[in-house]
Amino acid sequence: LENQSLPTRPNTLTLIAKGDEVLDWREMLARHQAGQVRLIEGSDHALSDFEDHLPQILEFLQLAEAPRAEWPGGGENPLMYVLFEEAGK
Repeated sequence: LENQSLPTRPNTLTLIAKGDEVLDWREMLARHQAGQVRLIEGSDHALSDFEDHLPQILEFLQLAEAPRAEWPGGGENPLMYVLFEEAGK
């Protein structure tokens, strides 16, 4: 993986957790600087606090006004609602 270069995608959003127990956040930051980066203090590899970052993700995807609905995983999650709706087309 070290020798593979990532395509330059300036229109990306990367969430990087400093508390990631698997990946070094400094390496991720160095590889993903071309787009928008959210450097998260703490957290973990699974981004267990994903819901806390959902408003920023929805804003980036321009889905901030997305309708809220129940999704198959339970609870309300507008991002997943939109993804399931799009997948069903």
